[in-house]
Amino acid sequence: MKSVLFSVRNPVFVNLLMLLTVVAGAYFYTTMTREVFPEIPLDIVAVSTTYTGISPDQIEKEITIPIEDAVHAITGVDEVNSRSLEGVSMIELALEQDADMAKVAQDVRGEIERLVDLPADADDPQVVEIESQFPVINVTVHGNVPEESLRVVAKALKDAIEAIRGVAAVTMTGYRDQEVSVTLDPRRLVALGVGAAEVADAVAARNVDLPAGVIRGDKSEFLVRTAGEYEDPTRLADVVVRARPDGRHVHLRDVGEVTVAYKEEEAFGKIDGERAISLEVSKKRKGDTIAIVSEINGLVEEARRGAPEGLTLTTTRDGSVWIESRLETLYANGAVGFVLVCLTLFALLDWRMAFWAAVGIPTSFLMAFVFMHMAGMSINMLSLFALIVVLGLIVDDAIIITENVYRYLLKGYTPRMAAVVGAAEVMMPVLAATTTTMAAFLPMMLMTGIMGKFMKVIPIVVVFCLIATMIESLVMLPSHLAEFGKGLTAGVRREGHLFLKLRRRYVHLIFTVLRHRYLTVALLVLAAVLSVVVMRYHMQFVMFNTKDLPGFAVLVETPEGTSLKETERVLAQVERVGAGLPDTDLNAMVSLVGSHFDISTGRSTNGSNLGMIYFELAHFDDPLRRNGYEVLNDFRARLTGITGYESLRVIETQGGPPVGRAVEVKVRGDDVAVLRRIAGEVEAYLGTVAGVYDIANDDVLGKQELAVRVDEDRAALYGLNAGAIARVVRIAFEGVEVSEVRRGNDTLDVIVRYQERYAERPQEVRQLRVLSPSAGWVPLTSVAEVRLEQGPAAVVRKDRKRTILVSSAVDKATVTSTQANALVKARFADVPARYPGYELVYGGENEQQLESLASLARASALAVLLIYLILGTLFRSFIQPVVIMSTVPFAFIGVVVGHLVMMQPLGLLSLIGLAGLVGVVVNDSLVLVAFVNDSRRRGASRWLSVARAARHRLRPILLTSITTILGLLPLSFQTRGQAAYLAPMAISIVWGLLFATVLTLVMVPCVMGMLDDIGKKLGLKIGPAAEGETLEQELARAGYDAR
Repeated sequence: MKSVLFSVRNPVFVNLLMLLTVVAGAYFYTTMTREVFPEIPLDIVAVSTTYTGISPDQIEKEITIPIEDAVHAITGVDEVNSRSLEGVSMIELALEQDADMAKVAQDVRGEIERLVDLPADADDPQVVEIESQFPVINVTVHGNVPEESLRVVAKALKDAIEAIRGVAAVTMTGYRDQEVSVTLDPRRLVALGVGAAEVADAVAARNVDLPAGVIRGDKSEFLVRTAGEYEDPTRLADVVVRARPDGRHVHLRDVGEVTVAYKEEEAFGKIDGERAISLEVSKKRKGDTIAIVSEINGLVEEARRGAPEGLTLTTTRDGSVWIESRLETLYANGAVGFVLVCLTLFALLDWRMAFWAAVGIPTSFLMAFVFMHMAGMSINMLSLFALIVVLGLIVDDAIIITENVYRYLLKGYTPRMAAVVGAAEVMMPVLAATTTTMAAFLPMMLMTGIMGKFMKVIPIVVVFCLIATMIESLVMLPSHLAEFGKGLTAGVRREGHLFLKLRRRYVHLIFTVLRHRYLTVALLVLAAVLSVVVMRYHMQFVMFNTKDLPGFAVLVETPEGTSLKETERVLAQVERVGAGLPDTDLNAMVSLVGSHFDISTGRSTNGSNLGMIYFELAHFDDPLRRNGYEVLNDFRARLTGITGYESLRVIETQGGPPVGRAVEVKVRGDDVAVLRRIAGEVEAYLGTVAGVYDIANDDVLGKQELAVRVDEDRAALYGLNAGAIARVVRIAFEGVEVSEVRRGNDTLDVIVRYQERYAERPQEVRQLRVLSPSAGWVPLTSVAEVRLEQGPAAVVRKDRKRTILVSSAVDKATVTSTQANALVKARFADVPARYPGYELVYGGENEQQLESLASLARASALAVLLIYLILGTLFRSFIQPVVIMSTVPFAFIGVVVGHLVMMQPLGLLSLIGLAGLVGVVVNDSLVLVAFVNDSRRRGASRWLSVARAARHRLRPILLTSITTILGLLPLSFQTRGQAAYLAPMAISIVWGLLFATVLTLVMVPCVMGMLDDIGKKLGLKIGPAAEGETLEQELARAGYDAR
């Protein structure tokens, strides 16, 4: 009451407050970051260690296991996952919820620094806090020009892009650094009696630049340094490898050559079949995608003007285009919804009243932008969707207040008196309705898993908007209705003929259902049960369902040990298939040889036998473009006759965070042979399940390796040890980095290795000789056994135990992820009994789905409890909250019908929409029950109170429901683009509210009547109505025509 009186008495303050809100909100909106999705804290600390040329088995033994043992017990670490690949160990530490990532990362660094048994030749482990860096654009430099021309342009562009504010990283693919290559001739080494290790040590010792301190004289000081660093790399040839008394020293040029060359190619990119250097740009956490890409495009245009003839720069995966398109789509949906809401208000209220109710929408939004800015939030697809969700909700408070003020104006009250009395009368129900809506959305913040983090922004924005609308409705609106309503009392129009006719019909309907209240409730309960049955047995549940695609990727894997050149040949076959697609469908075809990125899991893997092609489809709005699934099916049909691959998978690009593949089964235990047996059984079974395809088993054999096993006893006879022998073998094949040389602004590694023929001919390892301190040159086979072996391509571990992952995709039209996983779980439930000590751990999309559903169920239960507490406190009753919430289960009828009509499967977003629907549905019932109570407090009987409340609250209930429905209706029809990703949530709210509104107007009076009947039988005092008086008699006595 006080806030209403303050508002009406201080119009100048209210108008200034509104002006400040509009200016501040507009300013903060224009300065907020714009991005596709909000930043998602992944809560992962990664440890990566490079040890070039080492097999996965050795990487596991020498690097992965020691680090795992050191860090697994650190406080805050929940799970330890690792992958040991050729030449690299990758360990991911999943953190407990609410763990301090920075502290955990620091503790990990501390534990690793204390490790003393890591290989000396391995690079230092890199500890990184993984953040959700979203790539914003790819820039590809390509053309029929020398590689050096591509490098110069790409490097200059990279440096320029990195200087842009908001850019986090620029990752180049296909760019080869240069190195100083010292290639040794083994025959010359033998002839001169010089060992390879001796040469490496000589180069490392000669190329130094070492500070030696300061000389302090009486009048001046001098810095002292030993300057031995070469500025010209080729001068390394003059290094003295071995000095002789006669002055006939052995120089490096006597045993080898020094050249500056490109490093060996490990991966390269292509665009539309042409070799290229690709720059992937990622933004920082608060970077604005549109602003960053705009600057990058300016740099690209500038580079094009100065580029040599034949060199082309192409931009792909431009995030700003998608953001602007998606924001425009949501803006358009919001604008249409806003217009529909306003038209509804003007149709059912006096235009002056409707105007001020409608003004509350942009005012509340602008105030919410202030709150969002203060909370560090961005404008993204989810925050915009949340704004559209509340588009109809934020006007509800204004409608309830405005309609009640309007009712008092119709009674002849002055505008100021109508504003005070009308607003004060419904203030408590408005507060309760808004807080119950908040209570419905807030628990969503407690959802766990990556989807919980992803969807968290929706309840936060909804709550900000609801707080804003409370302030606008209870502080600003009464003043506006009072001030701008002066002199309009006589001009207020009477209620329209159509609405009066509708209300009379509704009152007659109430009489009918009240007479048959038990039958009415029974029929509604039956309908609710039938909807559950239909959902359970005749509807699919798909975690995320979209009807279009922005693109797709093809992941190709050739047999382990395949060269880059051969992998490129296999990939070229797929490129030719893609080139046959219509130009109207395809925007770009970007290839990567030597690596691939699995979009479904967010995991990148490197290897000469790996490759991928990303097909970026034309924009959704392009009228000539076919639906993404049509293009994908066309591509699959053409994908025949491809040879030379071991695995070929087609991955759809979807919106939202990576949740893994449809089926992921991790077989965990100690004995690799047993793991392979169980994994083989799972793989074979998946092959029998209809709709399951692209089955993958990550336990594949790696490259063949020549294992050099040193005989320590025999080596000792020659004064050798395993370390000295291993170093010589490494120099002969992989090479060792011994120093660095500055060349302009670049730092070049100095690599000492044998001539290329040794690296290209594995059999040469048996001809290798090692220089012994005591016995001269010794054949390697005299001190070691050389055997051909083959280990795994990767060693995967979960919580310090070996793991084999079996995964697959599913055809959703045949079998869902949930159904496929259920079949696997049932089939292999006996694994722990058959194989003690071994277990199957399920992950991927299904486990994310189960975790999200479980946390959503907990959140919904908490929401119901909070709503009950709010209602119980407001009505001071244990029973009446039950009456108000009785319509909630029946809203599910509308949700099921809506998804059937719109031909959408139920999904996670559908259920999130249903959870938010709870608060919306309660609002209508709350206002209705509040008026029944008010009428009964004034002495009216139970039937008369219900009839009066139904008569007076019909318009606000219809207004609040219709505005909410119309606000979301355009979005519910979206079938293309990322807006379609959110359509299931809109469908749940629109259709659920549509049914719930009708049921509220019917169900609540019936339930109240039934509870009163029960009260009578228990001997409780019900009201002033005479004992035994019928419904018709009571209503006739009150002047109502029940005919």
